[in-house]
Amino acid sequence: MGFYAEAGEKTDIMGGIIKVECECGFNTDYMGGSGKENFEEVCYAPALCRNCRELIIGNYMDATLTCEKCSGKIIYYNAPELHEGTKRGSDADSKKRPALFILPSEKCECPRCGQKNLSFTHVGCWQ
Repeated sequence: MGFYAEAGEKTDIMGGIIKVECECGFNTDYMGGSGKENFEEVCYAPALCRNCRELIIGNYMDATLTCEKCSGKIIYYNAPELHEGTKRGSDADSKKRPALFILPSEKCECPRCGQKNLSFTHVGCWQ
């Protein structure tokens, strides 16, 4: 996928409009990355709250971010445990959040059905 951000670092990458879809019927879109006015402080990225099963769009540069609905811990979708072919609790799970956010190309865990059939598609840009 086209956009990424380094947590805590300046980035000058245009934001992307991302369509999110699952085979169960879940679908939404969001504005990811950052714009030219806020790229030094913001990188909007998708995350999952497993506590309330919500798709969260959070600022990846804010390492303390929690779910707005339940205040639970969120897991950004660049975490290997959310990708297709990786089991929850496996050795691929990372306890440390990567500094670089890259939107996964693999199918990911859906907030609605819990299956790894969720996909992200870049459909446009924003500034």
